[in-house]
Amino acid sequence: MSGQYLKYATLSWRQIDEDTTPITGGITVAFTLHTAWKREFFNRNAGQVPWGGCRTCTGFGATQADCGDANAPCVLANVGDLVEIYDSVDISTASIPQVPTMFSFGGPPEDSLSGRRDPADIPNFTPMCRQTPAENGRMCIPGRVIESYPNVTGVEPMPVMDALSTVYVVTELTYKYPHVSFTYTASFQGCCRMPAGDKLLNNNAGGAWDIRATVSVTASRQVLETGTAASPYFAFVPTVNVIKGRPKQFRVFAFDTADRPITYAIGTLDDQGVGLKQDSQPPFGNMMGVTIDAGSGVVTFPATASTVYERYYSLVITASVIGPCSSYDFAATPPICMDELNMPVTTTIKTAVDFYIQVK
Repeated sequence: MSGQYLKYATLSWRQIDEDTTPITGGITVAFTLHTAWKREFFNRNAGQVPWGGCRTCTGFGATQADCGDANAPCVLANVGDLVEIYDSVDISTASIPQVPTMFSFGGPPEDSLSGRRDPADIPNFTPMCRQTPAENGRMCIPGRVIESYPNVTGVEPMPVMDALSTVYVVTELTYKYPHVSFTYTASFQGCCRMPAGDKLLNNNAGGAWDIRATVSVTASRQVLETGTAASPYFAFVPTVNVIKGRPKQFRVFAFDTADRPITYAIGTLDDQGVGLKQDSQPPFGNMMGVTIDAGSGVVTFPATASTVYERYYSLVITASVIGPCSSYDFAATPPICMDELNMPVTTTIKTAVDFYIQVK
């Protein structure tokens, strides 16, 4: 299962409602998680039931129609399919430390969504995620396929290991926080990244993913009107290709619904959380010598950043805005974000995008 790695992920949020009812009231936040996986992670049988770790369709003339047998399911995930995200590693045999696939809202742990499989299913890789008493009744992590490549039938043989064989999934969740202004850290984490080796991952190989976002909710009705109780969000960042020994500049794009200035940065170890390989062997983190322009989001990959041909690197970039804002002081340039007491806001709302760079 080590080959079924997540290739891209980013998490955004926005506050959508405020209920002031005593005890039962709260602040509702909508989350959007975008992830990109190798296509084989979402193999499914002919009955549209998600499976993981199914045998690949092999042999001359193998097509989707030939692979409908329940004992060897391996058909493409189609746009609109509902899937469930789970651990992509057989935890009975994996040698790396385990990190459960989980979506945390930053609230009570029992509210987290878990992608753990029923241990009784290991290593059979039957349904991708089960809600079982062994998992304390935790809910699975849902998703909806928004794009799949290749997206045609009759591919012979099915390119399971092709780098372009990718399934893009969006997960949309809502959560009600207590009715009080506070800052939380929401995150999606899971195992595992691409393994190490020739033509594989150089930094954080085999490590966990950890996509984080700072969630600053506020019990202020004015904030809903300004739309500033929300994180910035990244446009899709595909695998970026660079040439060995040559510098390269490329731009990542983040947007903000309230049109606030966005500050970009290379992710730190704190931003990556458990996103670093959980052992003592370097290299960890963003150790490629890359830089980013804080205002434009232009990334510079220096010629000296890699001396290895055909190798991947993981890169985490953050986007930050100031907020939430109840109002603005438009006498200043640029306008200053103010809270409900008409004091300048200094709180930073931050989210991240995690993707791969390939050196060719």
